[in-house]
Parts: sequence; structure tokens; C-alpha cells
Amino acid sequence: MDEPLFGDVSRRDQQTENIVSAVVIGFVALTVIFSWVNTYKGAANFFFGAGLIVLLLCEVQLVRWYRLGDLDPKFKWLILALGVSVVFFSILANVYFWAAIVTPESHPALAKCIGGNTPDINGHLGLFRSSDDTCWYVCDSGFLLDLSKPAPGVCVRFG
Repeated sequence: MDEPLFGDVSRRDQQTENIVSAVVIGFVALTVIFSWVNTYKGAANFFFGAGLIVLLLCEVQLVRWYRLGDLDPKFKWLILALGVSVVFFSILANVYFWAAIVTPESHPALAKCIGGNTPDINGHLGLFRSSDDTCWYVCDSGFLLDLSKPAPGVCVRFG
């Protein structure tokens, strides 16, 4: 006898499955709304939301077919993996949508860093680290930045 997707199909298990499904679908729907609201930041947000909808529709269809008995029981692991992927994709999308953007207005030290006031001996602009508002050198190929020295650091030969 084939084992159901989430173990024994009791009334309690089916209610639990329905609640988990509703929470996941609600989280994905909220993420899609955020993606379309944040489209003004770039078209990538819109396509992030569209991709999430496509993944969710595939997941819903696979679960439906599995419940009807149209799929082999070995597909349950694929269905579970796709479900976890949808949740992780939603979390990643939310982190991407709501990430703080560091601008010269929000961090005055960044304006100094990208403005060319701290070039290294080769004239390279610095890398800005917002955690402590420091500007670091960009090293040439074959060199590494020694972070044990104070900012702007020292480029040392690799190897």
C-alpha cells in the first residue's frame, strides 16, 4: 500500500497540512505583493515575484496530483523539496526587497571614499565598509588586502 505524502491521513493531519499550506501561500502572496510594490527600484523585483508565483503554482499542482493518487509515492520527496525551496525563495526575496541601501547621503564617509579622496598609490578608489564607515584600498591582481592593518589597509603580494 502506498504511503500518503504526510504520513497517515487523519482529520487532524489534514487540518495541520491545510494550515501549513495556507501560511505558506499567505507568505508567498505577501512576498509577491512586496515585489510588485517595490518594482520602482528595478524590474528585477517584478520578475522575482513572477518566478515565485510560477514555483508556487507548480508546487500546488504537484500536491493536488499527489492527493488524487496520480503521482507515484516517490514524488513526495520532490514535492517536499520544492515546498522548502519556495519558502527559502520567499525569504530570500524579502531580504532582497528590504535590504538597506547605503548611499552617500546616509553615510558621509562613503562620499569621501567614492569621491576619490582616498586613492591608493596606483590611483584605485577604495571599498566602503558601512559597519564602521571606513574606506579600504582596492588591490591590483596578485595582491591581497591586509585587514590586520588599520584602514585603508595595506596591499601585500599574494604567494
